[in-house]
Amino acid sequence: TVYPGIVLQAVIGTLAVAGSITVLFRMGKLRTSPKLTKMFFIAFGAYFVFTLVNLVLVLLGVTNLRTGMLGGVSGLLAVALASYSLVMDLEVIRNGVDSGAPKAYAWTAALGLAVTVVWMYTEILRILAILRDNYPRTARNGPGPVRGAGRTHFRGVAGPTLTR
Repeated sequence: TVYPGIVLQAVIGTLAVAGSITVLFRMGKLRTSPKLTKMFFIAFGAYFVFTLVNLVLVLLGVTNLRTGMLGGVSGLLAVALASYSLVMDLEVIRNGVDSGAPKAYAWTAALGLAVTVVWMYTEILRILAILRDNYPRTARNGPGPVRGAGRTHFRGVAGPTLTR
């Protein structure tokens, strides 16, 4: 693999963050508030726009904003957003249990929780990949030509590095 051991590190990181949030929530140290939730949705909207702009830039071959320092900072912001989203999910679950919500609604709470944890995992995985990479452009960094040693290398989407 390109980054040996990174998946296990991301799983451990996700379990540590999600576990800490769950324990602090159960202890009553973390909770949501209307003002913080409003700030969350504003920040999430900005993050979503950033992600769409980055997607367009990557598809056009211009640049990838999710690399280097900016990628690390946006990844940390995303983990913070996912963490607050987890607190919101836990609060929805607690409120549903306390109010005796029908069991038919349990799947929506479980799906929200699963989506949040997967989002947190992918962002932690991305941060670890950024931290492991020193960002000289190499063939392993993704699609696009890499020039060096008099040859141009191309990285296939699902295949090995090709040399032209």
